[in-house]
Amino acid sequence: MKDFKATRFHYQQAKKIDNILKNPKVVNKGHILLLDGLSHAHPDFMKVRAELMERNPYFKLKSASDFMIDVGLSHNVIALDTRIVGILKDYFGLNLDVNRVQGNKTIYESIERAIRDACEKLGISLAHLDRMLFRFSGKDTIAFILEDL
Repeated sequence: MKDFKATRFHYQQAKKIDNILKNPKVVNKGHILLLDGLSHAHPDFMKVRAELMERNPYFKLKSASDFMIDVGLSHNVIALDTRIVGILKDYFGLNLDVNRVQGNKTIYESIERAIRDACEKLGISLAHLDRMLFRFSGKDTIAFILEDL
């Protein structure tokens, strides 16, 4: 991981990956179980996210949501990371620290629900907004995207 510069804390991340791969709820006898029984067609994204977090204790709300978007399990979630919480602070006056948002299920889901409502009015999914903000994270682009909200 150090050679690929995939993370700043390569040793800790390598340790986490090793622990995840040793978790029988994730991988058992060479079979990947993490996604068993989970479907992108499942209407209750909150249950899917909770199940992922149960199976992989390293997943928290943000990382489970990010994973769900990446593998196509849901387009109805958003990964409330530093970038998005910063946008909410700068443009909408959110007065919460990113750690508080990510560490409090009630706050996380409340913010996610509010963003979901705004996205529905615009006709886009939360996952689409998440990826747009990730890809175009410059202030000018963000101001342009958020102009319609």
